[in-house]
Amino acid sequence: FYTPGTDSNKKEDGPESSGAVPRVPKSTAQKLTPAMDIFSAGCVIMETFLNGERAFDLGDLMEYRQRKTYTPTLQQKLNKIEFSALRAACKNMLSLDPSQRLTAKEYLNRLEASGLLPTSFETLARLMKEVTTNAGSNANTKTEMEADVAVVTPDARLAKAAACYSEILHETMGVFDQEGKEYFDKVLGRTAVALMKNK
Repeated sequence: FYTPGTDSNKKEDGPESSGAVPRVPKSTAQKLTPAMDIFSAGCVIMETFLNGERAFDLGDLMEYRQRKTYTPTLQQKLNKIEFSALRAACKNMLSLDPSQRLTAKEYLNRLEASGLLPTSFETLARLMKEVTTNAGSNANTKTEMEADVAVVTPDARLAKAAACYSEILHETMGVFDQEGKEYFDKVLGRTAVALMKNK
């Protein structure tokens, strides 16, 4: 994950990928793996806590690969993450050895166990699942279950998020916005009723 020049040219594979510029043709390129995604997620999380400062530029990444250990620059950036559990997760996600990286679920379990993730994330995770799949359907057969994972339309996603507005606000902020709820109920009309029944 580096940015050679501008933010529009980001490479987001793990360091174990071919990693050289220019990119290797698709026929000979190394297959992308979940471990590479974990490396990228570590970079994104780190950048979030660095207020947008890059996790790596090309020189940093090359030095990291050559040294086969955390560079002083990388260690300084990791130390800026104030939450020790998150800092440890990022450090592990950025491991040069892909076999040392955990799965996304394992990182989530560890961060939840540390108390770092608020319980409101459960509400948001459920909503994300509902707006990206037809999770509300009653699937009984294999064909129906396969249909259950079909991505819904962008309009349906927005309608679902709007229908859940008051619940999301209450779960995440502890506030009930009656005026906002009434507004979305009015705008969505029967759509809101149908969406909430499928919940």
